[in-house]
Amino acid sequence: MTGKITFRKKNERPFEGPNLADAILRLRAGTSALGEEGKVLASQVERVARLLQRDPSDLPADSRQIKLIVEAEIGDGWRSFGDNEFPSPGAWSTFKSRLKTAIDGAFEDKKLDPLRKRGREALLPAWRKLMAKLDATVADGSESKWTVFTMTGLSRFASSKGVEPAGVGTDLFAAWIADAEAQAKAAGKIIRRGRVRGPGRHAYDAARQWNKLVESGRIKAEIVILSGLKTCRK
Repeated sequence: MTGKITFRKKNERPFEGPNLADAILRLRAGTSALGEEGKVLASQVERVARLLQRDPSDLPADSRQIKLIVEAEIGDGWRSFGDNEFPSPGAWSTFKSRLKTAIDGAFEDKKLDPLRKRGREALLPAWRKLMAKLDATVADGSESKWTVFTMTGLSRFASSKGVEPAGVGTDLFAAWIADAEAQAKAAGKIIRRGRVRGPGRHAYDAARQWNKLVESGRIKAEIVILSGLKTCRK
């Protein structure tokens, strides 16, 4: 294992926004979008703090940063924890996946994704048809899984607003970003525009992918004006 990544100087907070202790509280309380599942996943957040030998309050509630810290401080050294902790590479991978789900879900609200856990049957018929077509393009190799990932988020948000594919425009993506940022602020996260990533990144990525699909002729709709989207991602 390599040396620790130092975030903190004496009497100085190492990061802004919520920390893992905050995430654990929300998960344990069942107030996140994960609901009862969050109460179970809270143990994974406590576990990573224990493995890193840190107090949860000293670690940021950001799955991307935690991933970097784990890779730098533990890396392949997970085997040194023994079979009782991680009996196989699969167990290590499962832990990291569950940890990401817990951290990302801790500050999400059910209002942000009202169709959560309802699957594609909750989508508007036009969206179900479009997603089925995209699945076929992934199967034949003409599109990547990233396309389905980004369009899944869009289809869920659009369906929750009653908007079919033909009605998608810049305003819908702007509303998606605004909702995501409002939810992040409500959870205590600090929003800084101009950063590479932010709560509206999924919407912005989906807008870029949408434009590619429109330009390729796979979707008949209008091009989204990316410069008109106020987001943390440039």
